[in-house]
Amino acid sequence: DARGRERVLLTSLDDRQRFKPADIVACYGRRWQIETSYRELKQSMLGAELTLRSRTVEGVYQEIWGALIAYNLIRREMATAAWQAKLDP
Repeated sequence: DARGRERVLLTSLDDRQRFKPADIVACYGRRWQIETSYRELKQSMLGAELTLRSRTVEGVYQEIWGALIAYNLIRREMATAAWQAKLDP
């Protein structure tokens, strides 16, 4: 660890030849970003609850895709603004 603290990695992936600790740590970091994105989508954009008003399967798909598209557009704008300011998003 960069701060001099030892970290312990607990996993059920016990084949050290196939699953390198550094690879597992990298995957966990990516997974954490995905999980926080889901949390942001559910809590911030959808008001802490997912309320689908559609009464048809097609309508539910449209609502979900609409929320995902809006989320990605907002994230893209955030990334663009951060890039222009030379900061991490």
